[in-house]
Amino acid sequence: MRADFWRYYQLRWVGGRVAGWGLMEVADLAAHLPAESATKRALGGGWLLDEQLAALVADRLQVLIWQKTGDGQKGKNVPKPIPRPGFEDDSKGTIRGSRMSVREAERWAKRRRAAQERRAAVVPAADGLVEYTTRAGAVKRVTPAQAAAYERRRQ
Repeated sequence: MRADFWRYYQLRWVGGRVAGWGLMEVADLAAHLPAESATKRALGGGWLLDEQLAALVADRLQVLIWQKTGDGQKGKNVPKPIPRPGFEDDSKGTIRGSRMSVREAERWAKRRRAAQERRAAVVPAADGLVEYTTRAGAVKRVTPAQAAAYERRRQ
């Protein structure tokens, strides 16, 4: 900001202050620095608004042209956008999971629904404790927070 103040206002910083100017006046000057100033570029990620808009137009035009090609009709080889400062794409684009049969999916969904019903049916007694049925079938009196923790471990 010191360089910008010298470049645009011919004001020198001395000891963290601009001599002869109050704090609010200096704040006003800083807030109204031109868009091409080093301070505004650093705060905006290095790109001016018109540069960002030009990149956006180029990206959209690239997609429009791609859609007219054979690859675009098949949804293959999607064009990559122009990289913007501060927005690096570090995603792999891959979601991992495991296969399961229809029966396994039905059992999984049944367990999830049962757990949700148990949570909905939990009503604390006058002493603040609830009844929780363990996997072994034993009934324990625990706090609602403990019951929720047990349910999370069960899933």
